[in-house]
Amino acid sequence: MGKDYYQILGVDKNCSDAELKKAYKKLALKWHPDRNINNQQEASEKFKEIAEAYSVLSDPKKKEIYDRYGEEGLKNGMGGAGGFPGGFSFGNVDPMDIFEQFFGGRKRGGMPKGFSFNVGGMPGGMHSFSMGDEDEYGYGYNQAKRPVKADDVIANLNLTLEELYKGCTKTRNITKNITTSNGITNKKTNTVVINVMPGWKDGTKLRYEGYGDEEPGVIPADIVFVVKTKEHPLFKREGDDLHCTINITLLQALTGCEIEIPHLDGTTIKRKFDKILTNNSTETIYGKGMPIRKFPGQYGNLIVHFNIQNPTYLSQEQKDELKKVLSNINNWA
Repeated sequence: MGKDYYQILGVDKNCSDAELKKAYKKLALKWHPDRNINNQQEASEKFKEIAEAYSVLSDPKKKEIYDRYGEEGLKNGMGGAGGFPGGFSFGNVDPMDIFEQFFGGRKRGGMPKGFSFNVGGMPGGMHSFSMGDEDEYGYGYNQAKRPVKADDVIANLNLTLEELYKGCTKTRNITKNITTSNGITNKKTNTVVINVMPGWKDGTKLRYEGYGDEEPGVIPADIVFVVKTKEHPLFKREGDDLHCTINITLLQALTGCEIEIPHLDGTTIKRKFDKILTNNSTETIYGKGMPIRKFPGQYGNLIVHFNIQNPTYLSQEQKDELKKVLSNINNWA
């Protein structure tokens, strides 16, 4: 069967880049050999396996091949491996290099004081990390020398259903403070262009690394835009499907009706119903929901709910007429 890289990192197949990085960092810290003195062999294998999973899933080309053919597909170079002809071999990737991309660190030589552990048997040579008393995670540089990354700055990206249906381009100005070592603060404004893709959902995140405030000794925060869907007067979204409620009269419910629904794509959907409709009735219009992001050209469905409006007043004559008609009906539900 081969290795399940998603299970190794504890992520969903459809996870975002940010979720993938978060999972890697958490597990890499947990299983770093420097942190597991009493079970270094197991930790080294786990550490290598975690890095291997991240190396594949963070690379779009490798991930595509892995999703289609599994681990064996990578090894055998299936699907036109291109960037790694003859197949992908993790032996060419150093797990410590991946770790250092996230947390910093130094190859042996010029190490700061503190405990250092040699990770033997790892491809790519030997690596060591300081274990100074003030090091937050026990790796890399002494806390006094290593910059600390500021927390993410979260901002909502409010979009209409129409914008999420068709896709659109948004621009946002991000102004940040830049403080020098002399305490002088200047402002800098960056304009980012966001290409909203059809089918994006609530909660979709877009990360702009290093766009936060700058100050000495601190790595600028990332600006993270989170998609929020504005309330729509007619439609409600559930996954890739759209729902809407149409008001019809009791007469229309009993005798049939034709409805018109203004769609998000600018067209008008027309449907005729001859059957009796109730307040529990729903009709599904296939292919008229939201674009399915991962399957271009495919759409969810539109589910129409009916709200039957009863008359607020009937004269005695009207009641008598209704009694005559309805008393002859025997097939009540």
